[in-house]
Amino acid sequence: KLRRQIDFLDAMPQLVAAYSNAIVVDEGGNLRGGFNKQIPSSFGMGFLLRKGNFLCHSSLIYRAKFSSYILAISPPFIDYQVHLILAQQGKLGYINSALVGYHVASTTSMTVLKVDHVRDLYWQALMSVEKSPQLNQDIGSSMAQFLFISLWNLISMKKFSSISSLWKTVTAVIPISIYKFLYLFSYFFFEHLWFKSKNFLCIKILRRPLKVYFER
Repeated sequence: KLRRQIDFLDAMPQLVAAYSNAIVVDEGGNLRGGFNKQIPSSFGMGFLLRKGNFLCHSSLIYRAKFSSYILAISPPFIDYQVHLILAQQGKLGYINSALVGYHVASTTSMTVLKVDHVRDLYWQALMSVEKSPQLNQDIGSSMAQFLFISLWNLISMKKFSSISSLWKTVTAVIPISIYKFLYLFSYFFFEHLWFKSKNFLCIKILRRPLKVYFER
């Protein structure tokens, strides 16, 4: 893993860091497939904002000269803030081979045990990105995706009282028009339904879930 990523960074000196795909296994040790679909070998902040936290953090390797930016982040924080901080320094690289493993929905996972806390830290990561004319559309897209996923989880957990306050919190700071934001929110809604439908059909017909765990 490290040898391939170091060679990758040596061959592309403009890159700040490198990630890779991962093999996904469930709690029973069963293979679920790959973490991502095909990802560009090089991408910037805009792509990372539009796609959300699609990177497998355990695959990360970054140049030592950028460590001060990571160490300067005040805890607590989640991995997405690390990725965004690195993306502010330059392009990120991606190797589409699965060089690490990812244990999905383990009983000790923060995303399982501390859903509200993870949501707050994700929002903190988004708010750390400085708004600019070049990034505002991508930031707005990322906020729309964040709001949709958060509301979906709140509804799933029957925490209906939190929906209104979260909606107001996000829409109060969006850097795009409310009409564009609602369009993006609707897009993520139907995209998620399509993904859920495909996954359901694969389980019912093929007796296995989709081969890609994190489809974005």
